[in-house]
Amino acid sequence: MHLLWTCFFRGIPRIVAHLAGATNHGIDICFEVPAQIRKEAYSKLDNRRKKAKIAISSSDLQDSQVISASPQKLSDGTHQNVEFSNADETDKNEVDEKLIKFIISNNIPFDVIATQSFTDLMRSASKCPDYRPPGPLTVFTKIIANIEMESKVCSGIQTNEVLTYIDNVKGSWATTGCTLRLEKLCNFVYVTAYSPEGSLFMNCCGNSLHMETDFDITRIVCSIIEDIGVDQVVQLITNDASISHSAGEMLTIKYPKIFGTQCVAQRIHGFLKDVYHKVEWVQLLIQKSELIIGHLNEDATILQLMPRLKFKRPCKSKFASYYQMLQSIFDEQLLLQQVVYFLDSFHLNYKKDAVTQKIFDIIQSAEFWSEGQELLETMKSVIRVLCLVECYGSTSGYLYEAMEMAKEAIKAQFIKNQNKYAEILDLFTSLSNNIIHPMHLAAAFLNPVYMNSKNLKLILKWREA
Repeated sequence: MHLLWTCFFRGIPRIVAHLAGATNHGIDICFEVPAQIRKEAYSKLDNRRKKAKIAISSSDLQDSQVISASPQKLSDGTHQNVEFSNADETDKNEVDEKLIKFIISNNIPFDVIATQSFTDLMRSASKCPDYRPPGPLTVFTKIIANIEMESKVCSGIQTNEVLTYIDNVKGSWATTGCTLRLEKLCNFVYVTAYSPEGSLFMNCCGNSLHMETDFDITRIVCSIIEDIGVDQVVQLITNDASISHSAGEMLTIKYPKIFGTQCVAQRIHGFLKDVYHKVEWVQLLIQKSELIIGHLNEDATILQLMPRLKFKRPCKSKFASYYQMLQSIFDEQLLLQQVVYFLDSFHLNYKKDAVTQKIFDIIQSAEFWSEGQELLETMKSVIRVLCLVECYGSTSGYLYEAMEMAKEAIKAQFIKNQNKYAEILDLFTSLSNNIIHPMHLAAAFLNPVYMNSKNLKLILKWREA
């Protein structure tokens, strides 16, 4: 019987949990239980078991894929990421890729991912691993009819919530104004209106690679500005140089009170890219870091000695990730040096090729660690500016101060070693001149840090702002 059945269990609750595929009863998942029996057993579990992490074993049926969900309750008004506790990284990446493909192919704005309704949808889906989307007939004859009926019975509570949110956001524009953001992603340009009260998606247009679309985009932006009200639009931000140029000309001619700027995050990523390509010692340092991570993640012996080692891989489109990669190496500096010393001195069976020896030399090099620490300390304030504009809402009043702090950090290193940091300081000075607008200076003056400073001198650019 060993070849036919390898399970051992006793007791009614354990039998039910065993057939349902529960993992917290001191038993392993059985792959011999038919899918139908497993579902019936799962339905018999009491309400307390619904909070457990259920792992449904794989079979040749489409509705028996291994997915384990651990739903967590969300506090009101708090946004949290959807997590699948037992799903491996490959499954999560596949879900992310399919989600982005769905958003792009259906012209859905990317801001939808940050909404509470999207989070609720994903959490509901995670509770039902065997869920299959309804067919068109079911959607139109049953689901929509039920929603309409519930809407009438409940006086359209959900619809009223959405309309109330839209009214509140639009109503705030008269007091605080709003910022229009033109974001170019792939072949689409998304227009979104931002204010302290919230954001609203305004429009989306396709951007063909073989057609000039600046005129069409400009016309769309003009239409949106007129709909909102010229006096209620404060600024226009874009992440594309060509769109910024055409939009800037349009603003100068038609709407001189609205100022246009390029996306600060985009500019900072461009600065970090220029530093990589133009400063030789920085490029060499980052290349060494890539070599270390690329090799160690494929070395079975090192992975066995460091099972919890997790390096961050860079994203080629965002150069800030290269510094995060470097930081992840420095977080494991002591452990890396200990492992290399052990393999080099005591592990006689460990075979090293030329690349491995080069990596070992880098890890044992004092110059690599000193230069890397120096670079991370210098760029920390620049990365902080990037986090400020990417992770927070209204940052106009703090951008000037953050950029000044970053410039002072680079100047401090420049004073110590002019040859190494002259090019970096020049690049950052150019970045600051392109980013800082008179509006940022005026907003910074309203910052209590500057307004209450006894040493503040109103230099010419402050007076102009």
